Amino acid sequence: MGASLRALYGATLILLVRLSQLCEARVNTEIQVGPLYRVVDTRLSIFCNASGYPSDKRTEFQFLMSRPSRPDFSFNIISSEEPDFSYASHGRRVANRDIVLMHQGQSDVLFVIEKLLKEDEGEYECISVSKETVLDGTFSAKTIVKVIDDSLIVSLPASSTSMSLKEGEALSLTCQASSDTLQHTHLSVVWFLKKEGQQDPQPIISLSRDFTLIPGGDFKQRYKEGAINLDKIGETTYRLEMTELQLSDQGQIYCQAQEWIQDPDRSWYSINQKDTEKIDLTVKARVKISSEKTLLLEGQELLVSCSVDTQNLKERFFSVAWFLEDIELIRIGPTGILTVSLDDQRVEEGGLRAIRIGDGDYRFGLKPVSKDDQGSYNCVAWPEERELQQPADHHLKSGLSVKMQNPTLNVNQLDKLMLVCKVGGAKDYLSVNWEFKSASSSTFTSIISLESDGVMKKDATFKDRQVRATRPASDSFVFELDQVTLADSGQYKCHVVEKVPNQDLHTNASECAVTVIPLASLMEVSLRSRSISPTIGAEAVLMCKVKGPRIPITVSWIKKKNLDIDEIVKLNYNGDISWSGNQESYQVSVRNQKDSVIYDLKLTSASQMEKGTYQCSVSTFLEGAHKKLATSNGLDVAVQNPGMTHASTICYTQNICLARLPEAFSKKKTFLTVFFLAETHLLIETRQLKELNISRDKDFTIPCHLTKQTSNESQFQVTWFWQEDTESDMRKAIFTVYRNSTLQSSFEEVDLRFSHPGESIFSLTVLKPSPQHSGLYFCEVEEWLPSLPQEWRRVTTNLYSYFTKTKFLSAFPVGEKEHTVMDPKVPFSVTVVILLLIIVALVITICKTKGSGSKKQNHTLWAEQGQHIKLDTD
Repeated sequence: MGASLRALYGATLILLVRLSQLCEARVNTEIQVGPLYRVVDTRLSIFCNASGYPSDKRTEFQFLMSRPSRPDFSFNIISSEEPDFSYASHGRRVANRDIVLMHQGQSDVLFVIEKLLKEDEGEYECISVSKETVLDGTFSAKTIVKVIDDSLIVSLPASSTSMSLKEGEALSLTCQASSDTLQHTHLSVVWFLKKEGQQDPQPIISLSRDFTLIPGGDFKQRYKEGAINLDKIGETTYRLEMTELQLSDQGQIYCQAQEWIQDPDRSWYSINQKDTEKIDLTVKARVKISSEKTLLLEGQELLVSCSVDTQNLKERFFSVAWFLEDIELIRIGPTGILTVSLDDQRVEEGGLRAIRIGDGDYRFGLKPVSKDDQGSYNCVAWPEERELQQPADHHLKSGLSVKMQNPTLNVNQLDKLMLVCKVGGAKDYLSVNWEFKSASSSTFTSIISLESDGVMKKDATFKDRQVRATRPASDSFVFELDQVTLADSGQYKCHVVEKVPNQDLHTNASECAVTVIPLASLMEVSLRSRSISPTIGAEAVLMCKVKGPRIPITVSWIKKKNLDIDEIVKLNYNGDISWSGNQESYQVSVRNQKDSVIYDLKLTSASQMEKGTYQCSVSTFLEGAHKKLATSNGLDVAVQNPGMTHASTICYTQNICLARLPEAFSKKKTFLTVFFLAETHLLIETRQLKELNISRDKDFTIPCHLTKQTSNESQFQVTWFWQEDTESDMRKAIFTVYRNSTLQSSFEEVDLRFSHPGESIFSLTVLKPSPQHSGLYFCEVEEWLPSLPQEWRRVTTNLYSYFTKTKFLSAFPVGEKEHTVMDPKVPFSVTVVILLLIIVALVITICKTKGSGSKKQNHTLWAEQGQHIKLDTD
């Protein structure tokens, strides 16, 4: 009993003490001292706390406000315990959490309006809610909030939002910052750099509200060295100076201004903050660019070297791009991935490429070049971040998979071999090694490799071959080998290695069986003719049809008669022609068709000498030697007994030959050709307009004199044109001398004579012209140069080099007397008679012309595409 009484007595004493403490406690509620000046559309925060409440329980709070227009009416804004406390005027903003009340402790809260409105100006009251029996204290506190207009302006004076500078160059940027508010405020300015791949920008340097310069953490040393500075120029201008840019300075640079006000509690508060637009700053690495050749022929290859000159090359990664003038052609990334800017067919054919061959050493290749590729080339290098993700488990099993796009592949001899290897499960830290095993070998040997940093390394056994390893996408590796040979048949392996730092090495591979098809099995050659039994003096055409890959070939015609074998003519792959037979008896021409090429051998005037069995054979220049690909069937040609006389050919000089047919061919036109075309000089004499007044049937010559040529290996194509008058825009090609000695004539009712008397002189003579041949005559010259071992490319064309305006003074038929001026004293009747005679003569001439036949049969000595040089008799 005594123990129970003692326990009850102790509990009663404790209760009395607590009641005494509670009765003695005073509640004190405090709010942030005002007036608080804040800017419209910015964030408002007000702290409020209460003391005197038990520390083991959370105190609840309410916020109310009254507006200057109604100071006696308070709006319920928010309560920390009652969800429906807000009036309708603030209820939606509370529901959207634009207005919040957050406990910072048991008896401390922070009232926040995320975006101030003008109507938020007024007196705010903070009320602490008591749930205890408290007899005395202050349960509420008030403060004034003033909402002022936004007057902070921050801008860049320059309109450009991107800059490109080289490493080591100086950067100078300015921004304008000002505020037009009635309150006393201070401004601070900070320049930020936001690098690619980083979430938060880093400060470069700042000028605080009390005019203290503070460099950013990564720029402190450069600030001490005087390489970075921030100056205030005038009242509103702030200039950033960086004397020597580094590659790490690349990113987005912008200026930020903050407006500060001192609250009544003497603390500074940022009431506004604005940023300028961002400037994309590209810092290019110092590069050295060089090329083995700056003067190229069409069809050759352009090779440009680009070396990056900067510190710590082994620790840095770059993207390098090549430009023609201002047009980006191709770029190679830090992992060797290529990006092509243009839709260029040469990319697929391997003619446009970029590779990395060592630390800071890059190569650019372009082939075949043309006139469109002329210009100024440059390369640009810039640093890249290469922070690749690493799994937390260093021994995580790799999902690396490798699959060759084609398990088997056939490729024609001399074509390009292209293999594509697809990679799955990994895209970073990948390198590839391409290997080869021939049918006679039991082991694979390395051909070429591409490291994970983009460096390409070629094996010594392939140093003289055009072989490439590229990475056009993160999951693709491509192997290219130009002009494959029969020895390139075999097994090819794509061996991919994944080497992640601090992890196990993972490898995988895939193979492709490649068969190189010989050219000889791809070529089909056949010989046929519509007339294999021509009569003496007639003509016959033997058509050699070649089907197969379009490669440069040499075509030869062979005639067998009894036991004799005679190679008549050989048309070489470069356009040259060589004769061993009777040159006057044969002509050759070339016709391109959709699926084949036809080489014609024409017997111009058959005789018993042309009788025999004919064949054509095809060869190509392969691996340093001529190799025969295919030979046609034999075709027997029999010549019938003569029924006509032979045509006669007169060669005046080595360069001028004029062939005429006898009277029996009265409906045919005169025939003109040359058998020798010397090299000439080309860029031609200055244009001139020369007017010739000549008599009917008097020859005149149109010269084409060349003064300079690009190379001693040049060949030329010369074309003469005729235009009826200076007002007409219709010109007609009347005669062409092709670079392979082919001639083509298309001038009606007149004989033409071609002459090449000197190294730089071409001329065309119009023989016995008629009045309808009056007009302007001029020439065009094309210069062709050898580009690849088996191709030619046109390099220059010069038009309208020489004009001849020809007028005929007489319209009388041949044999009539020539008159240039009518005598004004001649009686009128005589004049009428003369005019009538002229009209009658013209009518007779026209009738004779029409009566002689319309379009006359065409003939060629050697003409391309089935076009002909017309023949005419005396």
